[in-house]
Amino acid sequence: MSRVRRFLAGIVVGALVLLPVVLFEVGLSVPLKTWFYLVYGGFWGLVLTLLALRYSRSGAAWALPLLLLGLAILHGGQWSSRKVFLQHLERIEPGMDVAVVESILNAYPSIVSLEGSAEVRAYHHSQETRFDSDVGLVRLEGGRVTAVHFYPD
Repeated sequence: MSRVRRFLAGIVVGALVLLPVVLFEVGLSVPLKTWFYLVYGGFWGLVLTLLALRYSRSGAAWALPLLLLGLAILHGGQWSSRKVFLQHLERIEPGMDVAVVESILNAYPSIVSLEGSAEVRAYHHSQETRFDSDVGLVRLEGGRVTAVHFYPD
């Protein structure tokens, strides 16, 4: 196989391995956790390394750098307002003071309602049609967070 064909084969293999991550991150706006990237990249990195060692003239040697670069770009990219919102919402932990919650989520409009002795704050990250029903709920009792939930569109 010529050098150009090995290169093109590597590009195709790398793109196919990245396809599921692209579909979740960009297509469905479902941000994946860091641990998933590490496990997924480690697994496919090992497979591609073994293929490159076993078949020295294969395109696997070209696919590995593409895979690692692609995963880094996908993980670091801010593909939608949902991804940024979920990163902020994940910082909220039970026991946090209401002032800390407001400092983290102050960029998002909220609606406050009372349920008995608890206060529930609903945060929306976007007015886009595809995200208009996304809501992050923070339940507070006595000025402290008791629960955090995200309900997607």
